[in-house]
Amino acid sequence: MKMNEYAERLRREALSCPVRPECPLAFLCASCVGTDRYALPTFIDFDYGHMAWTDLTLRPCVFVVRSGLLIAKAYGNDGVEIPYHVSGRGSVSGIAEIYGLYTASNFNFLSGLVPGRLCSFDSSFVKKRLNDLPGLEGHRLTARISLNHTTSTYGQLLTLSHAKARDRVASVLVRLDAMLGREEDCGHVLPIAHGDVAFIASLRRTTVSCELKALAEEGMLHLGYRRIELLESFIEEYGSLVEASLPFYGAS
Repeated sequence: MKMNEYAERLRREALSCPVRPECPLAFLCASCVGTDRYALPTFIDFDYGHMAWTDLTLRPCVFVVRSGLLIAKAYGNDGVEIPYHVSGRGSVSGIAEIYGLYTASNFNFLSGLVPGRLCSFDSSFVKKRLNDLPGLEGHRLTARISLNHTTSTYGQLLTLSHAKARDRVASVLVRLDAMLGREEDCGHVLPIAHGDVAFIASLRRTTVSCELKALAEEGMLHLGYRRIELLESFIEEYGSLVEASLPFYGAS
């Protein structure tokens, strides 16, 4: 296969990427940067528990979640890890670092929650393409990305605002279900463990296991190994929570 034919095939594959409607950086992916040269991402596959990014990274990059879920964690007092948001398909990270003074602080990182893939772009290239956008388009795009981060953090605050353990557990489940729902139909099946729910809800694992077991006995869930299936009765009971339908600002 000739090089120009190979490049064109990669471009077509990028243009047909199913994440484009959710991806705020879709405008630059597969764009032409020279003769038979296109701006294409580097794929990074991450597994459960894999540290996909840390602010100690020597060279800032910008990446988009293509599939799976990432959880943002920060170090608190005495080395305690604190969850502050979950990122799903279409979420973008690394924009702030290309406009501000980049300082490695060693206090926040992203870890795999549901295995998936990232699309990574060189930060200097992204900055140039953003600056080349006409009028206020660059500002609008960065605003959408910032709103997605703020909304995700708001979802975490909503979870912690519930006084009852069961409501916190339900809040985590509807949030994760909504984010996985942006991918192919997941059928309300969450490939996560009890300990993951406990960490996001800031509860003891034993407490979460008891609540999940009770919900299963009431016919709201099916439980398995790293598998929680939300049944219709659960959706009817908790689908009206604010965090079940938080907006996501995609490529439009």
